[in-house]
Amino acid sequence: MTSPVLVTGGTGRLGRRVVDGLVDSGCDVRVLERHEREMAPAVRFFIGVPSSAA
Repeated sequence: MTSPVLVTGGTGRLGRRVVDGLVDSGCDVRVLERHEREMAPAVRFFIGVPSSAA
């Protein structure tokens, strides 16, 4: 079993291709995005903004 992969910007031009490739490879993919978008059912989608604050 592999660890989940988090992709930020997974709905953009490049990010969509990365997400598709990871899903096709059998990875557990999670996407962090600022706005809700339609994603493949195999992808867990989270809304939020990455921050540098700890």
